[in-house]
Amino acid sequence: MSADNNPFGNPKRNAQPAPKPRGRPRKGIAVDADFIAMAANGTDPKAAAEMVQRQAAHLFDAERGAELETLNHSVKQDELRLAEIDDERGRVSKERQSTPEWQRAARKSGTREVDDSAEVHFKEWALLDQITVGGCGILCLVMLGAGAANIQGNLVASGLPLFTLNPVFAWLFAMLAPAAALAIHSFGHVFRSWAARNAYRLVIYALTGICVIAWSWLFADLFHGTGGALDLSFEEDRLADTLFVWLQVATEILVGSALFLIIEHISAKYSPNFWLRNPEYVELKVKEEALDASRAEVVARVREIKGEHARLVAQRDTAITAAHAELLQFNRRYGQS
Repeated sequence: MSADNNPFGNPKRNAQPAPKPRGRPRKGIAVDADFIAMAANGTDPKAAAEMVQRQAAHLFDAERGAELETLNHSVKQDELRLAEIDDERGRVSKERQSTPEWQRAARKSGTREVDDSAEVHFKEWALLDQITVGGCGILCLVMLGAGAANIQGNLVASGLPLFTLNPVFAWLFAMLAPAAALAIHSFGHVFRSWAARNAYRLVIYALTGICVIAWSWLFADLFHGTGGALDLSFEEDRLADTLFVWLQVATEILVGSALFLIIEHISAKYSPNFWLRNPEYVELKVKEEALDASRAEVVARVREIKGEHARLVAQRDTAITAAHAELLQFNRRYGQS
């Protein structure tokens, strides 16, 4: 093969000082041709390749390295922000799930339609409901008054100076009966669903029936006709008498509660429940949506930053590869291996 056809060029020319590499001008950051020539002539090919690639990396880092570091820092900060948003989102979501969305309110609360705000007056109720509610109201007052009087009488009969010298204290203790009846009745409002409230009402009715049956049995056992005598003094240890007094009070309380429930159940037909959106629930929902929007914004920014970071890394790798290609082209042209 002649020297002219040698792909590595004329060996005689290799003894001359190496010229600068030639080729199409590259866009972006490139290693100087003199540096490539010096690396090719001064070291072995492997070391020259490493030197040129390292030089290309240094040149790119000097020009665009600050951008890469800024992008890396931004990604770390946004990822920390994402973790904070996720933690806050989880807390708010858990709190929202434990907060009722609707709450009971007065009939005139909020903005309502004309026909929706109308309530049926008592005089327009069905006659049977009027009689039932009126009778239950009277009997409820009687039962609660009897329960209070029963407790007050037993406290005074106990002979304790606290109650004999201060009858007001006995009446204050006796007010426990009507207060307990009202508390038992109102406890049903804790339940959100109609099914739960109805089940609670049935339980109260069942306990009332059991207490009434037990009380009537004890009453028949202790009272033996018109000539019998009932001794409820606390001087003797008589279980039946003690149980009768306790059962008497419990029955009066439960009967009063049951009568309250009957009145409420009938009244609900003419005054349906009104529910308003819970402001606390709405506030948590708005906060949850705001956190979702913030998270979406941060995720989009992280995606954009990572895309820009990947573009710069690709440009850096391209610069290194281009420098290595220039070295290979120089070696091929001037016969170095």
